[in-house]
Amino acid sequence: MPRITPWKTVLLVAGFYLLLVALWVALPFPQVSWSKIPSERLWWGGKVVRVYDADAFPAFRAVGVPVGSGRSVGREAFALEFAYDRFSDQLTVGGGYEADYGGNKAAFTHKFGLSNLIDVDDESLPFTSREFVVRVKTGDHDGLNLPWFKRADAALLYWEVTRDEWVDVPLALRVVKQQTRNAATGVVVSERSVQLVLGENEPGTTPSSSTQSSEDGDDNDDHDHDHDYDQYRHRNEGHNYPQALLSIALNPSPQIRAQARSVPRWSWTSRQQIEKAFYVWYGHDHDTAIGSSSSSSSSPSLTFPLRRAICRVLMSSYTFTDTYVFAYVRNPFILFLEIVYVVFWVGVIYFLVVLACWSKRGRPNFWPWTRRFALTRHVVRYVRPARDGGEHDDEDEQEDEDADAESETRRMRRAKPKALTSPWAFFTSSSPLDDLLVTYKVTRPFVQPIHLTLRRRRTQDVEAGEVVAAASTTSSVEVKPVDPKEAYGGGEDGYENGYTDDTKVVVGEK
Repeated sequence: MPRITPWKTVLLVAGFYLLLVALWVALPFPQVSWSKIPSERLWWGGKVVRVYDADAFPAFRAVGVPVGSGRSVGREAFALEFAYDRFSDQLTVGGGYEADYGGNKAAFTHKFGLSNLIDVDDESLPFTSREFVVRVKTGDHDGLNLPWFKRADAALLYWEVTRDEWVDVPLALRVVKQQTRNAATGVVVSERSVQLVLGENEPGTTPSSSTQSSEDGDDNDDHDHDHDYDQYRHRNEGHNYPQALLSIALNPSPQIRAQARSVPRWSWTSRQQIEKAFYVWYGHDHDTAIGSSSSSSSSPSLTFPLRRAICRVLMSSYTFTDTYVFAYVRNPFILFLEIVYVVFWVGVIYFLVVLACWSKRGRPNFWPWTRRFALTRHVVRYVRPARDGGEHDDEDEQEDEDADAESETRRMRRAKPKALTSPWAFFTSSSPLDDLLVTYKVTRPFVQPIHLTLRRRRTQDVEAGEVVAAASTTSSVEVKPVDPKEAYGGGEDGYENGYTDDTKVVVGEK
């Protein structure tokens, strides 16, 4: 059994989160099957989420009311959720949110009977329902989203992070006279369509009188309908109505709808049978919308649920860490970062100063020079310790002396300042200040470089020290006469080797 150590645990946790980040970045964005025509998905009871571009629907910013932390309706997109019950022909419209509204426990999810809507008299068309409020999610393409994320995924993932960007939007259902044909078979599904549109009044406000009156001005026309139509109002808008969010064509024949309900889901012809009785598309222009996706809206991709799960794991981990870990280590960690920041810039300045001094000295061998330079010799002991052995130290000292001699030679070989002969010569000179000083006799003494003066003084001090040391050594010796033969080993060898009687003394220490 492998041994579990703290280090392995840390690596395992880090690898897990790195895998999540890699999936977040690299997952593709395949389209869902209902991204263009959601008829079949809604018919079988599936939920359809659609994200709409706010710029394509100006009424959204005009009548929307921000809720929660959303201080405006300036988000790029908003989302709606749709569902359908094929047995009761009820359409469900919502935004995925339920909360208290107006002091009453009301759900921001509304259900409508489509079979009742399509039975409106032809004289009453176009027919618009009373407005209802849906609390929708809003989102942008920033935050944790990367630039290549699809608009629908990005907006919903943004909301997953903020979790409080809601907008109350008034919506309405409108029935218009519009023939809808099945794109594949050409069969007429219905002569009418039900459209979901944005309302004209902010939530909580009273509709204008023009929207409450009927086409002929008779206030009692709405009461002529039975109770199934009491929730609707008639408004003659002609055909200059705004763009629809969703359009539905429901076949008025109960037999065709019943036949579509009896088709098994696994049947090869289920889609064709369903679209004869129930056809749904995004937008309002069925001639261009059928078979093509609307540019003003989009559906989340197949990988959105996985990215949403990753987002929830990352956000939960961040919340836990921020609450129970960073609460105790935040201040020390911030202090540590401040210290690292200061030390970094001090190190940068120190390094630049050392480089400037090294360049000023003629760029000798760097490491030998740093062992002698006052600002670096203490640091070099830890960065690059001196090599062991006296011979190596002597070699380093010799290298230092050779480097100093070479740099001094380069400095002496530099061109001497020349007197300026014209104003233009000042701007073309490599050392204009020295040339200017040497032009006048009074300022010529200032031309001599400072380092030469210091070096001359240092050389004189060294020579004076050697003279004093030699004098002290001479005073400490004793001179005595010796026999030349004894001095050179005795016998005649000393004379035979070239030594004469002129050698009278030897110098010996006390």
